[in-house]
Amino acid sequence: MGNCKYCGENVVAKAKKCKICGEPQGWRVWPTGMLLKFVPFVSIAITVASLIFACMESRAAAQAKRREDLATSQAAVAKKQAVVAESAAADVAARLPTSTRQTMVKDLRLPPEATRDSVATRESVEGWARTQPENPDVQKKAFLYRALTAPD
Repeated sequence: MGNCKYCGENVVAKAKKCKICGEPQGWRVWPTGMLLKFVPFVSIAITVASLIFACMESRAAAQAKRREDLATSQAAVAKKQAVVAESAAADVAARLPTSTRQTMVKDLRLPPEATRDSVATRESVEGWARTQPENPDVQKKAFLYRALTAPD
């Protein structure tokens, strides 16, 4: 005689089932019986783990969406700023004074007849610019003279 593995009652040694509780008693049946006892707990653990992973994935997707929206809004703001800067630059460029032939002659401080395409004046201004390359005023005058004598 032996004891039932589940309820502890006396059972015949070669009995396959307990007469009281009806549980199987053989050593070949016992591991599967124990396994069947833990199946609900294992399935609950797997369900909880999958819910945790699903929540983590959902949270990661939401964070990625927020980052994408932030990048999109920053790109839109940068585009608006570029358009505003471009229009401001166009406004400033429109307000800049344009050089006319008379203002160039005044800046050169040359007599009006010398500003025509005279070879002597051109050679003297170019020579003056070559001999004094470090002087910005001379270089400016040479530049203005070249612009004045160049065809429009």
